[in-house]
Formats: sequence, structure tokens, C-alpha cells
Amino acid sequence: MMEWNVDFETSLNEDRRRWTKQTLKAQVFLEQGHYADAAQQLWEVLTEARHAKDRRWECITLAHQGSVYRYIRNGICQKLLEEALELSEELDFVPAKLIALTELGETACLWGKLDKAREMLEQALSLVEPGREQDRRAVLLRLAMAYEGKGEVETAKSLLDEVLQIDARLGIPDHEDREHRQRLDAAAEPLEARRAVLSGVAAGSL
Repeated sequence: MMEWNVDFETSLNEDRRRWTKQTLKAQVFLEQGHYADAAQQLWEVLTEARHAKDRRWECITLAHQGSVYRYIRNGICQKLLEEALELSEELDFVPAKLIALTELGETACLWGKLDKAREMLEQALSLVEPGREQDRRAVLLRLAMAYEGKGEVETAKSLLDEVLQIDARLGIPDHEDREHRQRLDAAAEPLEARRAVLSGVAAGSL
């Protein structure tokens, strides 16, 4: 999961302090699997942000809500993320754009739109700020999935190697990531064997 960015404000008024608390509470609900409760917190923030005409808070909350609705209803998820992306580009607001591109890239990958997924995720990766390793890890995992889907196994393996390095630095259990990397090794072996056979056939025909 990506870090939910709510530290972009240089000054916090009473409303923004309340929205920050609600957003962090929503993230806890999301991590616990209480998706409806997370969504309720964020709808309240979104409504108030729009009423206050605070467009950056509206934008980041659309992105966060899109992340929540991935677990509730895909159609609404897509609409929220596309709205967040459009507004983030209008405002040149990187935190929301990063979340929206990452989530939309994953969706495109799951729907088999691998070129679009790779384009979005490469763009998301370029937006990750130095030191935000949790965000980089989240994008890399999705990007590896897109390259794997395209059959570019070596690139996917390289991306997962970086994920495993981040796991080690952050103390994240790496069982699933290491298993994924091993599956790619196993998948690559028959391909390499086939290439060797084809090379031998080609050489013998000369």
C-alpha cells in the first residue's frame, strides 16, 4: 500500500487539521479491511473540502477515495481516480497525481491493457520523491506485474530485485516478493531452454 500523503500543507487551519485526522483514520480503517468506514470518513472530508473550495484537499481526497473503492466498486473507483488525475494535472499537484497514476496503472494491468499500464506506472515512478521508499516499492511491484504480463521477464526480475532491497531496508517481510521473484526464475527456465533448442536447430541448418 502507498503512503497516504497528507503532509503537503505548509500551514494547517482548523479544517485541515480535522481533515488530516479523518484521512489518517480512514487509512487505518482501510488497512483493517473496514472499507465502508474508510469511505465514509473520506466522503465527509471531500464534501467539506469542496464546500471550502480547497481544491488540493479535494484532489488528494479523490485519490484516496479511489484507493478505497478498489475494494468496494470498480466503476466508482475508476471514476474517482480519473477525476483525481485530471484535477492533479490542472493543479500540478504531485502527491495526488502519483496515487492516481499508480492505482489506474494497476487497474489497466489487471484489465490486460499492459502498454497503458506500463506508461502510467513509468510516469508514476518518475514522480516518487527521494526517500519515499514505500511509494517507490508500491509502484515497482505494479510495474513488475506489467512487464511480466508483456513477457519481459528479465525487466520484471530486475524491478523485483529492487523491491527486495527496499524490503530489507524497511524491515518489510519479503516472503511474497521473494516467491514472486522465484516464480519468474522458474518461468524463465523453459524459455531459455527453448531458445537454446532453436539456436541449435538454426545452427544445424547452416
